[in-house]
Amino acid sequence: MPAIPLGTLAQSMVARHAQTRIQSDLTKLSMELTTGLTQDVGAATRGDTRALTALTRQIDELNAYGTARAEASLTARSTQTALSSMQDRLLHVQDGVIALAQAQNPTQHQIVAEQARNAFAGVIGDLNMQSAGRSLFCGTALNGPATRGADAILADIAAAVSGVATPSDLTAAIDAYFAPGGAFEANDYLGSTTDSQPIRIGPQDRAAPTLRADDTAIRDTLKTLATLAVLPDTALSGAAKQLAVDASLDQVINSKRGLIEVQSRVGATEARIEIAASRSAGARAAYETARLDTLAVDPYATATRLQETQTQLETLYTLTARLSGLNLVNFL
Repeated sequence: MPAIPLGTLAQSMVARHAQTRIQSDLTKLSMELTTGLTQDVGAATRGDTRALTALTRQIDELNAYGTARAEASLTARSTQTALSSMQDRLLHVQDGVIALAQAQNPTQHQIVAEQARNAFAGVIGDLNMQSAGRSLFCGTALNGPATRGADAILADIAAAVSGVATPSDLTAAIDAYFAPGGAFEANDYLGSTTDSQPIRIGPQDRAAPTLRADDTAIRDTLKTLATLAVLPDTALSGAAKQLAVDASLDQVINSKRGLIEVQSRVGATEARIEIAASRSAGARAAYETARLDTLAVDPYATATRLQETQTQLETLYTLTARLSGLNLVNFL
């Protein structure tokens, strides 16, 4: 059967179609060689993309958990930083109390009281810290401060102990102030009485990296520092004040022990986050490997096909240029 010759316009359209197809193949092969993944998912999965879709969904879920873990880890680290700062403040006050107990010099009560006042203000500042725009020690009330200011709290405590007659009365008055249902809970703590919700850090893992400013260990810390801070505001004698200072040393040590227990709880949460991260990394690696096995291309074969396609395109350009230069005069 004789071939039917193509007219000039038809030849131009055929050449343009061939150019478009070859350029499309060239782009696809370039992407495959660059990424190492096939651009034809349908061919790679033989039309059944269910397994690949499931793998992609699993990887996306792990990525979401990774974001949640990063947030939880930041919150836990910030909480540990605040607790460590509280420990340091207690240690500084403890050194002052020990020095005063050894000196037995009533004139130094004011010095220790000033140290305790500064430490109290520092702890209040620690409790009002935020991480990523969220309050750390407020429970579910994430947008506001955890407590009133230190000066306002100490002023109320000083008023509550102004009439005490003995060190025991001083201790009882401050215990009542910080007791459940007392003035601290009613007036000073501004956060929620509900703990913040645990964060999902993995398919089966949750973490609650925060605590509230009305936690017992934190109340004890504030109570210990407040006892020393308001001591000059009482009507106690010098000897009675010295007895109160001597008794406060045990309170400082117990407060430090309470903070250590809280830090260990937060540390356990940090460890849980790290374990979840390791488990997630292993699962992600497995899913990525399975996905790669499905979509990966042979780099050598792809490079060869890319070179062949480039040659085809160059040949097409050469032929097109030659054909465009033909005219009837050349054949006469």
